[in-house]
Amino acid sequence: MTSARNIGNSALGQPGENVRGLLLGLGMGDFNATLVIPVMWFSPRATDPGMPPVILLTRAIQRTLNRMGADLEVTGILDDPTATCLDQVCGPEWLADTWYELVRDVLSAQQRGVRLSDSYRAGTGIGGAPPLSGVLDFLPDVPGGALTYAAAAVGVWYWLKHKKKTKA
Repeated sequence: MTSARNIGNSALGQPGENVRGLLLGLGMGDFNATLVIPVMWFSPRATDPGMPPVILLTRAIQRTLNRMGADLEVTGILDDPTATCLDQVCGPEWLADTWYELVRDVLSAQQRGVRLSDSYRAGTGIGGAPPLSGVLDFLPDVPGGALTYAAAAVGVWYWLKHKKKTKA
């Protein structure tokens, strides 16, 4: 008996060349692959990261990157370490590619035996600034890092120091 999966693969020539075949290659099951197929034609930039299909797809990509040597936490979120790994595998403009192209590139790299370097573990904040740590780790990452917060603190201090006093 011929399954629908085999018909779809044979119509394209080689196994894994259709969307379902790529998703199954990531280790996704049939049911989850069915949920994810509609978002495969959009880019990560155009999809809501909180959508369940996007979370499922991101988790599958993170697991595959882990099999390639990364040590990512499988969260389903496109965090900085995952983005850095995708930079290495898919190139720096991967956010403009569709999810289909990302999955195809990741699986192709895995089949070629690409091993990921440890450069993503260094951890940088937004804009390449190191993330804040210690007492200030509750503050969100901003472009410029601690320098931006220092400039804001000086501005607030100046404003408070030179504020006109009102008489009660």
